[in-house]
Amino acid sequence: MSNELSFSVIIEIIKKRLGIIAILVIVAAVASAIFSGPTFIKPQFKSRAVIYPSNLSPYGEESETEQMLQLLYATDIKDSLISKFNLYQRYHIAPNSESHRFYMNETIKERVSFSATRYESVEIEVMDENPDTAKLMVDEIMHQLNVKARNIQREKYAEVVDINWNEMEKQRIRVDSIEKRLQFLRDEYGILDYMVQTEEALKGYMKMLANNTNTTNRKKAEDILNNLIKKGGEFKKLNIIADLTRDTYYSLKRQYEEALKEYTKELTYTNVVVKPEVADKKSYPVRWVIVFTAMLATAIAAL
Repeated sequence: MSNELSFSVIIEIIKKRLGIIAILVIVAAVASAIFSGPTFIKPQFKSRAVIYPSNLSPYGEESETEQMLQLLYATDIKDSLISKFNLYQRYHIAPNSESHRFYMNETIKERVSFSATRYESVEIEVMDENPDTAKLMVDEIMHQLNVKARNIQREKYAEVVDINWNEMEKQRIRVDSIEKRLQFLRDEYGILDYMVQTEEALKGYMKMLANNTNTTNRKKAEDILNNLIKKGGEFKKLNIIADLTRDTYYSLKRQYEEALKEYTKELTYTNVVVKPEVADKKSYPVRWVIVFTAMLATAIAAL
């Protein structure tokens, strides 16, 4: 006689043991229904938001969506959630335990998720036993995302502001120094406009020579010419340098003001497509899935 079990033999065995199998499956269904209840598994509620990135400056080849996802995983945002919602107490993790950070990170991974959609938006989901808290945590994540992006932008422009301010100060000091020297030449040598004064002084001097003007007036004209010859070149050169330095100063000032404007901007970096709401129905556990799985597993094990 063959010891091999054919399909028909298995069916016969099932028929003979159907009552036992049915009892086991029913017991499994009742047990799983009880143990998946709120007494044993606390129900969790989901709150979600869908946002588009805005005003972000991507680095390299990454998209704005990829950059937003990177920002969402920032330690600052996570620490803000832990602090504001007292997550160590909420998740029953001892803050002084040796691996407290590991367990906190793992729990947050289970309850908080970020994902990119096929439409280049970002979905934020939070699960919590309290539906109000879940919604507030999504709000806090979006708020901290804006804060993080704004701080990064300000750090970048703060450097530009400082550089331009320092360069402006150097040019301002240089202009002041040149102006002091020019004022000294005006006061001591009477040089106001090199080109005009040189032309007029020469004309006047030549007229005096032609008209045989008295020695005193001719001496004054000679003094003016001598001053122009002696210090006129320096005066002209300093005027040119002063003009160039002022141009540089005003160019830096425009760059400084532009960077300062960017630094002080109060921008938002998210466009909210789906706002977070307070859930009125739990998302976890799905009891029928647990019951069905338990019944199926029991039936297979019994067979």
